[in-house]
Amino acid sequence: MITSIFVGVVIVVIRQIVYNGEYFVVERDILPVRMGELLVKPLSVYIGLLENLYVRYVYPSKYPVVPGSFGIVRVLEEPYSNKGYSGKIAVVNPFTSNGILGLDFNGILGSYAAIREENIYRLVNNDDPYLSLTPLIEHGVYLGKHCYGKTLIIGCNILTYIVAKFFDMNKKHDYALLCYNNRRALRRTRGRIHVNLGELDPYYDSIVILDPRFGLVHRVLTHIRSNNIIVSMYSFINLLPLKHDGTCNVLYTSKTFRGAPNMVEKMISLLKKNIRIIRINDISKTIGLLPPRGLGAIVSFRF
Repeated sequence: MITSIFVGVVIVVIRQIVYNGEYFVVERDILPVRMGELLVKPLSVYIGLLENLYVRYVYPSKYPVVPGSFGIVRVLEEPYSNKGYSGKIAVVNPFTSNGILGLDFNGILGSYAAIREENIYRLVNNDDPYLSLTPLIEHGVYLGKHCYGKTLIIGCNILTYIVAKFFDMNKKHDYALLCYNNRRALRRTRGRIHVNLGELDPYYDSIVILDPRFGLVHRVLTHIRSNNIIVSMYSFINLLPLKHDGTCNVLYTSKTFRGAPNMVEKMISLLKKNIRIIRINDISKTIGLLPPRGLGAIVSFRF
């Protein structure tokens, strides 16, 4: 289905950010909405985790691609189903059975977008931009719940911060972080921050892998022993150099823990200190925010 968007009798021009080695704006007057997809109006988009992957050539994205993997959208039309999404506000999650929103197929960084029904993470009652972080928060909580004992977190991104803050909230003090950048935000956690492998202990009960650099992960796992390794799918690490002696439990997951709404509220209040909302009235102004710095930012649209 090819959808043209009308307001009264005026055709609305669809403007989107596209990445093809560099960022630029494209304009079109039609937007393909295929079987299983929804037509949505993005209200806010979090940029900061997956956008860094293709800029650093960590993930082989299919260029050209519209970024935007996490956000808040208003569903305008569900042409192939009748599940009651139309008119509702929804939180977007990037993972689907056929790929990743904003990496394998076009994301939501534009004035309008087509997303798959699988990308609807949760319907919400308001369009608070910080709710776009909900899938990441609940994923971080899930990872944290599967750690025990002395723990090492490998990574320097928003998930690192969320897992560390989950430990802080639960008064878990025996954890450390291996991080080469974004240390300013992570200093607000209670974990010990390391920048060199030589600073690490030879054994950790649990290791959480959030960093996409295989070389770093390889060096850690060939020098450090652990019985419990948790790998977030957001790291896109799919090969682990495990030692043959002994046993090791490995969890590779994108799952989330949805049973703690109060935890989401508390985590959002903490993330507000590091992730700001940038309100724009022109999609082209987003280009100056890419690639994202620090833990990222939330772009809130006013057009």
